[in-house]
Amino acid sequence: KILNTDEVKETLDTYVMHTYGRYDLVIDHAHGSIVYDKEGKEYIDCVAGIAVNNIGHTHKKMTENLSKQLDKLIHVSNLYYTEEQATLAKRLVEVSPHD
Repeated sequence: KILNTDEVKETLDTYVMHTYGRYDLVIDHAHGSIVYDKEGKEYIDCVAGIAVNNIGHTHKKMTENLSKQLDKLIHVSNLYYTEEQATLAKRLVEVSPHD
């Protein structure tokens, strides 16, 4: 299911701890230094990430999924919302004994 802007925000607000403020912007995809929201409006990405990503190396399924994701977004700061983060956060809570 593809989430709309409000659904992405609501899902993240429900399943991710509120340890920092977010801008009212759901980033959907990017090219070069330009990011686009779910409605197609473009922004210059002057923030990028706050930390680093460490996801391991050369796992076949991970490589296939990363290849698909690289055509959409590589990294977005947690200052913004993304559908992928909302979906993952919800799934992690669903498979864990925690809420």
